[in-house]
Amino acid sequence: MITLTYPAEAPLASDFDIYKNHLRVFMQALERRFPGCSGYWKLEFQQRGAPHYHLICFGLQDYELQTLIEWVTQRWYDI
Repeated sequence: MITLTYPAEAPLASDFDIYKNHLRVFMQALERRFPGCSGYWKLEFQQRGAPHYHLICFGLQDYELQTLIEWVTQRWYDI
């Protein structure tokens, strides 16, 4: 499971096109970096109103956890 959260400068809940595009870019990068990865996601809003995603991913069992954590953290930050 991966959770993608925004920092203090988060898109507004009404900025659907922005945060949906961020997810699209992230998912494309994830599929390129980890071929065979698949899964599904759920969008939620934090109490402060910031959107965040929960992803359930499959096909990542052959990768070291630390490698995954570092890649996800850096890629989401870049987006």
